[in-house]
Formats: sequence, C-alpha cells, structure tokens
Amino acid sequence: MNHVNVTFVGGPADGVKLDLTRTPLFLRVVREEHIAADWVFDALDQLDDAPKSTETIYVYRLRGEPWGVHYSGRDRDGRRVGRTEKQAEYEFVETQPDDATARDTAAWRAWAQAERDRQKAAEKAAEKAEEADLDAQIRNVMRARDAIVSHLGGPWRKGTPGSAGQIDCPVCGTPASLAFSRSGYNGHIHAGCSTKNCVSWME
Repeated sequence: MNHVNVTFVGGPADGVKLDLTRTPLFLRVVREEHIAADWVFDALDQLDDAPKSTETIYVYRLRGEPWGVHYSGRDRDGRRVGRTEKQAEYEFVETQPDDATARDTAAWRAWAQAERDRQKAAEKAAEKAEEADLDAQIRNVMRARDAIVSHLGGPWRKGTPGSAGQIDCPVCGTPASLAFSRSGYNGHIHAGCSTKNCVSWME
C-alpha cells in the first residue's frame, strides 16, 4: 500500500501532517476534542470513511499533484540505502459545504463531483481566455510589424541597409511610441512600444 505524507495549508488544520493512502481532489478533515483538551485531526481518505457525530468537518482541496522525495544514505554496515516518499499538500477550501452535506456520504460525493466539474470548467475557460489573449497579441505584433515594413518602403531585400526609428503605434495609437530597428544582414526586426503592455518583440 502506497503512503503519502500530506501537509495541510490554511484553515484549522494548518501545518498538520498526516500519513494517507489516498489523495482525492477534495478531502474531509475531522477534528475532535481530546480529553486532554488539545485537538486531534484525522482525514477521511478512504471510500468507506464516515465522520463521527462528535467530529467537526473541514474540507481541503489537493494542491497540484503529489510528488516524490528521494532519500539516500548508508546503513550501519556501510551499504547504500535509499527510499522515495510521496508528498502532497492540501489547501483549505474557503467556501465550505454545509455540515449536513459534509456528513452524508452520498451528498458529500455529489458535492465533490460538482466542485470537480466546476473547477474543470473554470480551468477550460481560463485556457480559452489565455489562447484568445495570445492570438490577440500575435495579431497586434503582425499589425505593428506591417506598419514598420510599410514605413520603410516595403519588405527587406538583400542589400537593403539596416535602419531604425520610431513611428506612431498602430495598436495603441500613441504617437512616435513604436521604436524599431531592422537588420541590414537578414531583415529581422526588433521593436517595442513605450506604452505599458503594448507590443514588443524580437526576431
């Protein structure tokens, strides 16, 4: 059975470490007051685990993927030994399910699945937004490059001398903000607009 050393971040279990055999995306952590008045934490990582009526439940989410840490050394006889331990981190979920949902197995699984689906949808939306932003950046660079080439009288040809200058940026519209240089060796253009977060590139 593979064991994972789990550290909890944030929330009531901040800094607590537990040895688990499963690392689901969402994990219920329970706390019960010990007779000595200190708090004892446990995690319901197994499929058939259920909270006690006397336990308080907190939900944590897996941060990234578990990773391995390799330890090596020598035993008392001088032989080289080593082992790899899996580590993982769980972060406190700010929006907690209600207590009834966290306690009921079916309701808990439905909540966890819904949150997993919502997270995947959010990640997909973020990926699409990132792709759209990249496409826009590429279009802006091509637009600015075309303006520079037009300003220089057309595409570079062998024997064309190098040149440099400034033109009005066609992307943000700021006058004389797009500085450029074009190599006389191969026609590559280096350019950048002085407006923050506008175009900049090197070829």
